[in-house]
This record gives sequence, C-alpha cells and structure tokens, in this order.
Amino acid sequence: MTLSRVGLSHNQALSGGGLYNEGTATLNEVTIVENIATQPYDLNRLGGDSSGFIRHTPGSVASECGGGINNRGSMLLQDSRVAANDAGIGAGICNQSAASDDIQFQILNSEISENGSGTPASVLGGGIADFGRMEIAGSTIDHNIAANGGGIYLSSNGSGHLTLEDVHVEANESLDLGFYPEGSEGEVTYHPSGGGIYVHAGTLQVNTSHIRGNFSQYYGGGVTVGGPEEAGGAQVLIQESDIIDNQAFQLLTGGGNWGIGGGLLIDGDSAADVTLRNVTVSGNAAGRFGNGIMLLGGSSLELYHVTIARNSTIRRADGLDHGTSSRAVVRMANSIIGWHRGNACILSRVTSQGYNLVPSTCLPSTSPSTDYLATTEGELTLLPLVDVGGHLVHPMRRDSWAVDRIPAADCAPSDMVDQTGATRPIDAGCEVGAYELDETGEVIESPLVAATPTPEATEEPSKPTVTTDTLCWKGPGPLYEVVSSIEVGVEIEILGRGVQGDWWVIDNPPYPGVRCWAPGEAVEVDPNYSYPVTLFEVPPLPTPTPEPIKGCQVGPKCYPIDDCPVDFDDSDGACTP
Repeated sequence: MTLSRVGLSHNQALSGGGLYNEGTATLNEVTIVENIATQPYDLNRLGGDSSGFIRHTPGSVASECGGGINNRGSMLLQDSRVAANDAGIGAGICNQSAASDDIQFQILNSEISENGSGTPASVLGGGIADFGRMEIAGSTIDHNIAANGGGIYLSSNGSGHLTLEDVHVEANESLDLGFYPEGSEGEVTYHPSGGGIYVHAGTLQVNTSHIRGNFSQYYGGGVTVGGPEEAGGAQVLIQESDIIDNQAFQLLTGGGNWGIGGGLLIDGDSAADVTLRNVTVSGNAAGRFGNGIMLLGGSSLELYHVTIARNSTIRRADGLDHGTSSRAVVRMANSIIGWHRGNACILSRVTSQGYNLVPSTCLPSTSPSTDYLATTEGELTLLPLVDVGGHLVHPMRRDSWAVDRIPAADCAPSDMVDQTGATRPIDAGCEVGAYELDETGEVIESPLVAATPTPEATEEPSKPTVTTDTLCWKGPGPLYEVVSSIEVGVEIEILGRGVQGDWWVIDNPPYPGVRCWAPGEAVEVDPNYSYPVTLFEVPPLPTPTPEPIKGCQVGPKCYPIDDCPVDFDDSDGACTP
C-alpha cells in the first residue's frame, strides 16, 4: 500500500484509529490527525515495584495501541505529520512489528506532535510506543503526553530496538494521569517517568540528537532507563547529542517537592547499561535528587568525552548521583563535571580511566595521575552554553587544563569526532569533554539566551528588565561588595556575561558608568534583543578586614584580654595589644 499527499483524520477504531497495517506500507506527505484508538488500556497488566516504577507486562497490546497508526508489518513514513491522536498505548504511533534483524518501521523527516492529551489517556508512549524495530531520522517528537514516556516508550521483553538519528525530542511530558495499577501486593500507585523517553526494555541508540525541555512529574525528566531483568534489560548508547533543560519535579500535597533525575534516570535492577559519548548534560533540574544524572539499583553508566555542567536542584547532588545504591557502577574517561551549587557528585563506586576534569568530590584521590581534581570553581573553566551548528555545548577557555590534554596517540578511534562532528584532534591533542576547540580557541557561535532558535523579529525588541527586586554586586554573588539594589521593572543595559555561572554584567542603573553583576534569574531578556557577547572574568575575592584583637588597658600597657591582670569590663578600657 502506498499513500501520498492524503489526510487521515477524525477516525476511530479499537486499535490503529487512523491506520492499521499488517502488510507493507509507504506513506509520503501524509497528515494523520485527531484519530482515536478507543479501547482503554488494561490496567491489570501494569504493576509497580517498591520504588513506584511502572512494570508493564507486554503480551499482546493490539487491542489498545496506536491512536494515529498501529503497525504490525513493515512501514515507511516520510515527510509526514502525526498529531493530536489518542490511545491508551502509543497515542501517536504504535509499532508492533515482529522481531527481526531488519528495521520494520522507518520514520524520515516527519513530525510527531501533540499526541496523548485527550481520551483515552495514554499510559505508555504519548508520541510513539515501540515494541519492535524502529528507526527515526531527521524528525521532531514534541509536545506529546503520557504517564510513561511522554515522547517515546520502548519495550517488548528486550527485543525492542530503536535508533534516533538527528531527532529533536522536545517539550514532551510524563504526567500523573490518575492510573492505579494492581501489583502482587494489592493496589500500587506508580509514578510518572520519562518525560522525553522511557526505555523499559530493549536497545536504544541516539545519534546527533537533542533531548531538550521535557518534563516528568516524578522520574527522569529527559530520559528514564528502566531495564528490569525479567523484561530482558535495557542497553542505551547516546552519542554526539545533548540533554538540556529537562525537569523532574512535583510539589507534594503535604509540603515540599519531589523529582529524581532531571536529565537522565537509570534504574536497572542490575540490567540497565547506559553509555554516553560526546554528550553535554546541562541545565537540567530535579525537585529532590540527581538533577543531571541519577542512578538507582544495580545500573551501570559509562561516560566518555561527556560534559556535565550547570544543572540545579533543591537538595543533594547536582551533577551525578547514585544515592544510597551500593551496586550502581560509574566508569568515566575524558570527561568534565562542572562546578555546581551543591555537591557535584555523590558517588562511591566510580572508576576513572583517566583524563577527567572534575571537582575533587567526584573521584577518589587514588585516581590516575592524568585526572585533574579541582578544589575551586575557577579551576573548572567552562563557558556558558553556545549553539555550534545546532549542537549546544559548553566551550572552555583556551588556557583551560582540558585543552589538548589527551595526547593524539591516546585518542581512541571511537573518539575521533566531538559532539558537533568535528574531527579530533584539531590541534596538538584531544580536548577533555564533549567539545573540541579550533586552533585559535574561538567559538564560532555566540552565547545563547535560550536553547531554542531565535525567531525573526517582527518589532523592536524590548530592553532587558529586572523581574524581581535584587542586589547587584561587584562580582558573582554575596561574597562581593554590594554596588546597589535594583527594583523590579527597571530596564538595564547589558555589558556581557560572566564566564562562570548564570550572571549578567550590567551598567548599574542607580550609578551609570559603574559595572555590577546581576543574577540571571532576576533578569528577563527578549530573545530578539542584541547584547554584547563579551565574557567577563570573575574578579578576585576581596580580602577580609581582620577583626581587632581586644585587650585591657592597665596603666600605660595594653594586655591581651586573656592575660588581663585585673577584672575587665569590655565597655570601658578596651585596647588592641
């Protein structure tokens, strides 16, 4: 079957609301919108473990799968749009192609968008639920909703296989939709997981792709890797990609908040193996633990040429955390973990393979001599995120320890490109981290104001404005002298950005011509506003004035207070010996 330039909309069926395929199908420039697979999901096939992770029993899901498309054969979907469809599983697309060494479902240059927001509510895979073998390239998966795997859900007892090539997985959501699965110990409420992607079981490979701005109400804002042994385990490779600005966050009814693994959560029960290579993990946030990456259970994580920086959480580790799990294992090489407001790492089972630039809390003192264990923020010389050819990276200054650190002879063949696809080494040696500077140390693109492309301005952009009452300092934060306070609503002139942290360097409004540092969270900048790209070095901390030592005055002599020969009232007769 071949369909070209047609639309399938407002259809209903128990399965495959828009299209059901058991043969061979090619779809070109097809629009599949607002279709429904009406059969609700059988909640008896869900279960929860002690942590509240969903445990799906795959079986046959044909009766409730695929609001837009249910594929049980071979299919090519290209230059098409699948949007606003609904189903209990795979609101947009459900792939149930038989296990095979060949790709059974290929999606090229297409948009999978806004699926899973209606009825029936999607339990697994708002955009796509893959139980077979699928390849997606040059496509966008965005603004989809499900309880698990807002963008993508991958499973099928370890035989599922999914490859993403140049794919944007953005602004998908994993939300509590009110399901109460029954487990062996009675009714168990599971927790939403995997805002962008949920790998329950199977193999996921992500190449030159972008996982950005996804949200989960509980586990894994960007990606959750489940991998229970009984389901066949999960193997994940993410390379030449970025995991940026994802969140796992929930306000609790009794007060406080929750959320684990803002960027990536790995919970493996000894059966989840994840490798990141040439990847930037930045700007992710969790309500409770592990806002960059969180490991639970017996999972394993390998990091090669990875940069983890500027993630933020309210409690505990900010960059890389395996909590109380004594079985989780981390191996890392050629990687950077930047300075964070809390602990950069909480790790006990970590093995260094050398050439890492990390805070001293991240690796034991017995690590290889080729590692650099930083004790101050200034030693981790990462600049703000920039867009280099569509890839978001944290460059380093040319004088950084990480530049040309790895001898060319020691650059492994698999490390011969960086996150942007540039050949390594460009200069004398390979850089540590995800991004390779050119010979001059210059970055081609300008620092970002936002991770999304800047829209073309249609009117004069508004001036930067202070959004909350704030102080402005002589350097980044309260360790420096206050220059002035600035009230909400005041327009400011931006002079540039600080080389570290989220700080604007501005011309101080109450004292024109005086420079000061304002926190990024207190300033709103129109994406169309053009500001200088000057990067300001952090000024040295002021030398504190020592407290005078009090003494007691007896006659012409001043005695130290502890040696005063008479009773002494410090309100009278004090001196400095």
